[in-house]
Amino acid sequence: MASTREAPEMSSSPTSGEVLLEYLRRQVAELQQQVPRVRKNEPDSVHQMRMSARRLRAVIESARSMLGPGSGQAGNGSPDLSLSELRSELKWLSGVLGKARDPEVIRERLAALVAEEADALLLGPAAERIDQALEAVARGARAEVQEALGSDRYRLLVQALDALTDGPFVGDKAERPAGKGLAKLVKKDVRRLRRKAAALEQPKSGEADSDPNSDRGPRDVALHDVRKAAKRVRYIAEAASIAKAKSADRVEDAAHTIQKILGQHQDSVVTREHLLQLGSKSGRGPKSEADSAFTFGRLHALEERRADEAEKEFFKAWKAFP
Repeated sequence: MASTREAPEMSSSPTSGEVLLEYLRRQVAELQQQVPRVRKNEPDSVHQMRMSARRLRAVIESARSMLGPGSGQAGNGSPDLSLSELRSELKWLSGVLGKARDPEVIRERLAALVAEEADALLLGPAAERIDQALEAVARGARAEVQEALGSDRYRLLVQALDALTDGPFVGDKAERPAGKGLAKLVKKDVRRLRRKAAALEQPKSGEADSDPNSDRGPRDVALHDVRKAAKRVRYIAEAASIAKAKSADRVEDAAHTIQKILGQHQDSVVTREHLLQLGSKSGRGPKSEADSAFTFGRLHALEERRADEAEKEFFKAWKAFP
């Protein structure tokens, strides 16, 4: 299913459209290169494929004004998928891959926490229950990934991506010199990130973890939105760095830092949801299982602390954002 065409080399003074085309082609190639690795369940393959899908979706969104005519169709690509529909299909693929990736992340986080705990605080078969539950989730998720990769839906998505990257991208914006044209896209997404971050008020000292009964949900969602905005900045800056656009490398590094910090926060949110599910089931089981509920509760509290630390680290890093 991978494309066999050879991409033409960029000119010595590339346009914005040429650089975007090169970046998108690289990501489509990487996406397809990971397929056999994912099928064999090789380490990190799901993560790498998901990263490519996310890069494609983010850059198509950031550069949508350069990628197609005013009708919103995907340039010279498939008339059956608009750019909006293409982004939606990439979101679907990322979601399927994410279901297989999450158990890996949760297992790593909880294994580290369990290893740091004193034996006296590990009641019941908590560690075994965590492994069994996550393996069951991962097994189902891997089957869903295999089904998705063999589906007509995935085949049509790849066809649409190949059609999009046939190029060239035309129009005034696409034909601007790459350095200036892509720098404008980066600035636009940075402004969007700043709006998202400005909506978050930094907690006063000790406030983030002062009330265990407070509703963290809306704030967790807001922090996740900032993370997604930072990823979008990172990826368009990554594309712009091909053309050596002004400040692109510096912005890319800073956005990546924000993304990683808030990624730790979001991983904690997902891990705590899983611990709540395990804890609620343990309370209804035999005594040995019920004993594990204490351990799950303790791990949940430790994850809350991790999330608070990540939030504080984010505000510190945000002050240095260029």
